[in-house]
Amino acid sequence: MRRPSLHVAVAVLLVLAGCSVFGTEAVRESEAVDRLNATQDRVNATSSYRYDMTIDVSTTRSDERISGDGVGEVNATARRKVVDATIDGKSALTYLDNSTAYTKCTSPPGYWSGQPLSTGPNWTNATTLDRQLGLLRTGDLYHNGTETIEGREVVHLSGRPRHSALAGDSAGSSGVLGLGGPNVDEVTVDLWVDAATNRPVRTELRTTARAGGETGTANLSVRYRDYGDRVRIAIPERARDPFFEDGCPGS
Repeated sequence: MRRPSLHVAVAVLLVLAGCSVFGTEAVRESEAVDRLNATQDRVNATSSYRYDMTIDVSTTRSDERISGDGVGEVNATARRKVVDATIDGKSALTYLDNSTAYTKCTSPPGYWSGQPLSTGPNWTNATTLDRQLGLLRTGDLYHNGTETIEGREVVHLSGRPRHSALAGDSAGSSGVLGLGGPNVDEVTVDLWVDAATNRPVRTELRTTARAGGETGTANLSVRYRDYGDRVRIAIPERARDPFFEDGCPGS
């Protein structure tokens, strides 16, 4: 039986909407803030991109583990996103069309769920990349100099976001879980951006959460690619007539 802290840690990774940090006054290095602003401007002007992600969640005492990976595509012009992932051996396929998320249910198989999302005035708030950039806009933010990734010079930023309430939807996730309110003890976000173009190359989100007397740690690593490529995202016809309106059973 899965420990509560393991589910909590997974929920934190998949919701991607809030975080905790200790301390009262944030440290925000000006060079890091300038680079983050330039990165956000570049992302705002991006029409499309793809990404690959890996997930690793574990507990410290019972040594349980959940792992997963997936791919995603975003067409900002069409206001569509698709994430196809496998987490803990279970398939997770979710489409986002404007402000509606369509999730293919694993049980019962062949059925879909359709849920309206609250994305605010900006549709991209529902994308994984924008949510992680949003986390870096709060709390501590540091400039860690330049590094090299696959022969490319990148700038490394890191942050410890401020506390905020975890949202109850899965807009920025694979759609596997949409839980809110986990007891999160620590969240850190790392961002590597191309030094020349300010396009994100990689992000890493790390969380620690405690529940049921045990600690769960979760890591989400995402690599971004194919900026500006022709990305076509077709919503399946069956998804547009979903059987469930409040999420898949057991989600």
